[in-house]
Amino acid sequence: WMSAAPIRSVQHLQALSVYSRKCAPGEQPKLERVYEQRVTNTVIHLIIILTPFAYRVLREIPVSVVIGVFFYLAYASINGVQLKKRIQLLFTPTKHHPDVSYVRKVRTMKMHLYTGIQVLAIVILWTIKLSPGIKIISIIYPVAIVFLIPLRILLGKYVFSHTEIEALDSEKDFPEDCEDGEGDEYDKTNVPY
Repeated sequence: WMSAAPIRSVQHLQALSVYSRKCAPGEQPKLERVYEQRVTNTVIHLIIILTPFAYRVLREIPVSVVIGVFFYLAYASINGVQLKKRIQLLFTPTKHHPDVSYVRKVRTMKMHLYTGIQVLAIVILWTIKLSPGIKIISIIYPVAIVFLIPLRILLGKYVFSHTEIEALDSEKDFPEDCEDGEGDEYDKTNVPY
C-alpha cells in the first residue's frame, strides 16, 4: 500500500522548522525550534475525505488547469533536488562550485559520472514508460525500477567509494545558506512567482 502522506508530512515539518539566523561562514545553521500544530494536517485530511462528495464540482475543472497545477508544483519542488544542482555543475567551472559536501568529498569527474549515470537511468525509465507502440515494454517499467537497486549497489562497490556514494546521495546540505537577517523555512522556500 503506497501513500504520499510521508512526503507531505516531511515537507510540512520542514516548513514549520526555524533555523538559527546567525552563524559563522561555512557553519551549518542549527535547528532552533519547530512550531507544533496539528490544524494543517487535520484540515488536509478532512478535505481529502470530502473529495468524493465534491465530484460534480471537481469534474467541471478543465484537465488543462489540473495539468498546469501539477506542472507548477513539479517546477517549484525541483529547485531543492541535488540532481538538478549537479546538472548545473556540469556547465559551471570548477572554481565556481559551491562549498557543499558532495563537491568537497567527491572529485569533479566522479561527481559528473554519477550525474550522467542518473540522467541516463532517468532517460531509460522515461523511454520505457512512454513507449507508445509496444505495450510489452511499458509493462517492464516496474522491473526496471527494481533493477536500479542492484545498479546502485554495484556502483557503490566497484566505481565509487562508500564515502563518495554517501556524499552524492545525502540530503545533508539543507539549508545551504546562513546569513544575517535570513528568515526561517518560509523565507527560504523556492517558489517561483
